[in-house]
Amino acid sequence: MKALRRRIERLFEWISAALLLALAVEVLVGIIFRATGRPLVW
Repeated sequence: MKALRRRIERLFEWISAALLLALAVEVLVGIIFRATGRPLVW
């Protein structure tokens, strides 16, 4: 049971890291577009 719990925790860690990375990339792209004078319209 502990092994399964450890695997699930590791999976959630990877998912959280991927979501944080995606958010960081999205924010940086938005900043770059705004700096070039072409802000994104959502």
